[in-house]
Amino acid sequence: MELVKEHFDTHPDRSLGVIAFSEKQQQCIAREIQRFREENNAYEAFFSEEREHPFFVKNLENVQGDERDTIFFSIGYAK
Repeated sequence: MELVKEHFDTHPDRSLGVIAFSEKQQQCIAREIQRFREENNAYEAFFSEEREHPFFVKNLENVQGDERDTIFFSIGYAK
């Protein structure tokens, strides 16, 4: 989440997507994103579905064809 926030702060005009290696990892990231959103209303515009290319968190199995200006790959997979 820290990298997502940093991206919004430094590149507010660039679209962003996060890709996780597994569904479980995707869900973990999505929970952290939701927690951040609940505590930081000033960032809600970055999560708007009305943006031309809305922010997303997806796993490798369901990301095909999605393009954004910046993509973060979450490669942590196990302890």
